[in-house]
Amino acid sequence: MTLQFDSQGAEPQSRELDESREQRLRHALRAGGVGVWEWNLETGNIHWDSEISESFSDLHDHPARELLRRVERHDRRRLLKAIRAAIGSQKPLAVEVRILGRNGETRWIAVRGAPAETVARKVTALAGVAYDVTDQKLSLTRTDALLREVSHRSKNLLALILAMARLTARDAIDVKSHLKDFTLRVAGLSASQDLIVASDWQSVDLATLAAAEIGAVARTDADRVAIKGPPVMLTPEAAQTLGMVLTELALNAVEHGALSAATGEVNLEWTLPDPTTILISWRETGGPPFLADGPKGYGMSVVERFSTQGLKLSARADGNADEFTWTLTGPLAHVGHAQKAAIKT
Repeated sequence: MTLQFDSQGAEPQSRELDESREQRLRHALRAGGVGVWEWNLETGNIHWDSEISESFSDLHDHPARELLRRVERHDRRRLLKAIRAAIGSQKPLAVEVRILGRNGETRWIAVRGAPAETVARKVTALAGVAYDVTDQKLSLTRTDALLREVSHRSKNLLALILAMARLTARDAIDVKSHLKDFTLRVAGLSASQDLIVASDWQSVDLATLAAAEIGAVARTDADRVAIKGPPVMLTPEAAQTLGMVLTELALNAVEHGALSAATGEVNLEWTLPDPTTILISWRETGGPPFLADGPKGYGMSVVERFSTQGLKLSARADGNADEFTWTLTGPLAHVGHAQKAAIKT
């Protein structure tokens, strides 16, 4: 279809200006991916320009009936209802529908139009534009999914924080110590959540997570914690769970372990004994002696429960007068995956 201006009787210079305007209009429509269409209601044929015909070039005669068959069944009802309203009340047509293209791919198309010709108050033609909005629709769908995920995770976090507050209070000596421990635990949880959100709920680097969790709890003593290991990417669920485990280990080291002594040090290291196994080791030296038969507080209970139930890995704690070692080992797939460079063949 051509876009024409009424230039009959106009001077040659005026006709050139009209043609220039038409060319600019065509360029603008093409740049925006907008196609122009016209539907002759008396013949039943639809004419469109190249922007639309790229998707429907196999419909040589452009019959409206054939085009409507390409529209998804549920969307077809909405489209026909909008067309009837445009014809009956001569109101603008605005609807978005899914259409099956010539390559079998489903695309979202925005259709905008209005009555173009009337005879004896009867609409005989509709005209308008159409453009692809598939990318926008997919983006909105993904945003909705993310919002639902945020709502779900927020509820879980609130329940987790509430349980954390109760259990921290159970082992607290006084209100001041309870507030301190609870604040540090929430700081550790916040650190892991920041990384999960920053990764768009995809994968979180283990080294980055460890540094963030230990820094949030140990603070000025964090430089006494050595972190080493090959590149490993954690799932969001594993990042949150392992983050809480590292928070408790760091908090225990600050209050009762190596970081409570001036010369104490901590070494956090993980290795991949084989491509399917991960081994994480937390080793404290220079701190108070480890009491294997001593009372088990909330922190170590969290470490054991989250390691075995949350991460589904095997945990073990060993120690003596010189050092304390906590190890976690099991299938790498339970927590994430290693980057190819980290796997030695």
